[in-house]
Amino acid sequence: MEIAVSRTGGMAGMTRTWSVRVDDGADELAGWSALVDACPWDEPAAPTPGADRFVYLVRAGDREARLGEAAVDGPWRRLVDRVRDASRENLGG
Repeated sequence: MEIAVSRTGGMAGMTRTWSVRVDDGADELAGWSALVDACPWDEPAAPTPGADRFVYLVRAGDREARLGEAAVDGPWRRLVDRVRDASRENLGG
């Protein structure tokens, strides 16, 4: 399973992307699957008012969600943070 998070916007309007690939037989697959399944993929995200806000595009397998900055909380925040951290670990820092 591949999980990717892209964050666009902010003051500079730049895009940052983090991703992780978890093989089907990997020991950590169950943990990643639980994080993905905990997210409310089918619920529409409320718009985030205000200028210079971030927008997140979260993809996991065939699922995709576009979220405003304020909607990235709870299970979404845990998934986004874990993908970001794992991506940095894979890059060596």
